[in-house]
Amino acid sequence: MNFIYSIIIPHRDTLDLLQRAVSSIPDRSDIQIIIVDNSISELDFSVLENKSESKIVLLNSDSLKGAGHARNVGLKEAEGKWILFLDADDYFNLGAFEKFDEYKNSDFDIVCFSWNSVYSDTLKIADRHIFNNNLVQEFLLGKDNSVDNLRYKYITPVCKLFRASLIFENEIKFDEVPASNDIMFSVKTGHYAKTISADSFKAYCATINSGSLTNTISTVNARSRFKALIRHYHFMTLIGKKNQRYYLMAEVVTSLRFGFKEFLWYISTSQKEHVNIFLGFKRWPEVLYRYFFKRKKNDGYSVLIK
Repeated sequence: MNFIYSIIIPHRDTLDLLQRAVSSIPDRSDIQIIIVDNSISELDFSVLENKSESKIVLLNSDSLKGAGHARNVGLKEAEGKWILFLDADDYFNLGAFEKFDEYKNSDFDIVCFSWNSVYSDTLKIADRHIFNNNLVQEFLLGKDNSVDNLRYKYITPVCKLFRASLIFENEIKFDEVPASNDIMFSVKTGHYAKTISADSFKAYCATINSGSLTNTISTVNARSRFKALIRHYHFMTLIGKKNQRYYLMAEVVTSLRFGFKEFLWYISTSQKEHVNIFLGFKRWPEVLYRYFFKRKKNDGYSVLIK
């Protein structure tokens, strides 16, 4: 069967939210839905919405290897011309696929869309979407460096259309790590894409949930993110895009939440990896102020594990 879209959904222990995610996908014969479950316990997926046209593929992955591994498992089964990623606790907005259809015969390798975000329990507006939406808007306005910013700083695989051949021909995979598995995938697809575009249509809704991977703050996840940002730092240096490197000092400063010993690990790792944590040193006062005195409003949804 010739699919236009393959939608890969990594899932872990949130069956009710997965139902909402699947329900946001239209029932069409040109859509392949790939659910990759890495739940700790066995779940009954018979309760999922039955779709008569779309093909649903249910796979399993190692629960110890996380979402990056699950996404890689899903990629092996993808048959569509275009690939979309959907997190199990998020959903597509109404009209998303009508908008995607406008690009299905285009020559772009990646199309980035705007999105919105809400708190899952109250559906009040959240702030996860602001940074990436600004990147989209700057691209559409033709601002300086906006093409590179879209390629290298729109660091998420969701709310993007990927031409499948871009991923497979360049053998791009997700890092199989505890957290931030998608940073290098996003950067490499952005780099190898011959053509990239953006659309201001809000195609995707990301939710903020207490205890989700994004909101689980632990030494393991924080170190995983820091190492991913170091890989990003080195890759940007390698391809001659030093101005696209992230300021690692933010990660170093916020490591203090785990204590001074953990802070020293960040300093030591930075030295071993030959990265400049003082890049953007003028922003140190701002970062310190934001961390100690102006915490983000979604901190109440975060789970801190020391």
